[in-house]
Amino acid sequence: EGPRPGVEQLVADLRRGCLAAAAARLHNTLQPAAEVVSLDVVRLREAFAELSAAGHLMSGSGSCYFGLCRNLGEARRLAGRLASRRLGSVFVTSVACGGTAA
Repeated sequence: EGPRPGVEQLVADLRRGCLAAAAARLHNTLQPAAEVVSLDVVRLREAFAELSAAGHLMSGSGSCYFGLCRNLGEARRLAGRLASRRLGSVFVTSVACGGTAA
């Protein structure tokens, strides 16, 4: 089984550094249901939106919530602000695209 529709374009957007386009492709059909049963998911969505992440979404069935940032400095600032809100553990990471960090 290959990647789901849209995943290849999402990866291409990320490789090109087109975060707005990548953010527009983020989708999780489970998130609305998760928000009904967990106010934590709602709080995270609201916090990421308020802090102006380029994009954000609950992963899978809710094991984590992630945000896309324009650069490492922005990621560190956003992480600090999220940590100060005590919404859970916060980590700054990067992804490897074509052998380079993005």
